[in-house]
Amino acid sequence: MDVRGWIDGELALIGDRVTTQVLDLVPIDRRSEPIEGGSSVTFLLWHIARHHDLAINAALLGQPQVLADHPSVAAGDVSVWAGLPEAEDHELTASLDPACVADYHAAVNQSTRTWLAGADLGILDQAVDAPMAIARVGVDEAGFPWLHRMWSGKTGAFFVQWEAVGHQVNHLGEMVAVRNRMGLSP
Repeated sequence: MDVRGWIDGELALIGDRVTTQVLDLVPIDRRSEPIEGGSSVTFLLWHIARHHDLAINAALLGQPQVLADHPSVAAGDVSVWAGLPEAEDHELTASLDPACVADYHAAVNQSTRTWLAGADLGILDQAVDAPMAIARVGVDEAGFPWLHRMWSGKTGAFFVQWEAVGHQVNHLGEMVAVRNRMGLSP
């Protein structure tokens, strides 16, 4: 298998698992339910979609984020940086439409899969000036020094390996644990 096929397969599998292991089992009216000691399904899905969208579209590709095509995801203005930290912002979660968040997550994954199909994979070996790219879209270093440090000096491979794949798998496991703590384990 080539690297393009592997990445595409991982993104397809993540999308399928989010749907079949979480969204199909957690009723929409419970997806934003606060979980003691953890985050809600809605927040976790928003969090991974935001990181993925920002990393691939804004930082790696320098193009508009998928979020621009999903204005109904929140009940008000949602800043480009909202949901980037690991800790759930309950006020933010309350403003998010769980169905729209699920659609946004699926669209971000599909956007990366579409780009990947015709991408020159040489971009994976190239250095990315992510701090400059994310500052340009409103994620400044003063507010997010940890993200600027984490993304500084990385090649394109990092953004695909970690933000598009690994970070999602990490939080998918967390969503499954939340589902189970809600008593919804199949």
